[in-house]
Amino acid sequence: FYFRISSFSGILRLWINPFYKLYRDLYVSLFKQWGTTRKYLYYLLSGMYGFFKCKLQLFGLGYRFYVRSNFMLLKLGYSHVLKLRVPLNLKIKKKKNLMILYSYNFFLLRWFSLFVRSLKKPGVYHGKGVKFK
Repeated sequence: FYFRISSFSGILRLWINPFYKLYRDLYVSLFKQWGTTRKYLYYLLSGMYGFFKCKLQLFGLGYRFYVRSNFMLLKLGYSHVLKLRVPLNLKIKKKKNLMILYSYNFFLLRWFSLFVRSLKKPGVYHGKGVKFK
């Protein structure tokens, strides 16, 4: 079954499986995973009233990003420019080397920010890359 919530920002859906598969043939009922399910519902409901925000900072000489309509261009020290398509429900603000992502869908925001970070994770020694602020 799934929850469907409509608001001014659109329609949000959350699919909830009554049984979670933990390991091979071991299933756990929904009630044993109630804390996780409750948190997912909380994120879904709080997206109705306001936006979620995530800040990513680019560290490194020559690391830049540009936003053009629904595309984002990233210069992360590679020999080529990375071009990403930004989801429609996601808004991006730029402040020098800081990108601020806004969305009413928490899961989409988290997925996209983790994907951008995975393109150039911060190095251990110098710390160059994309970091959460």
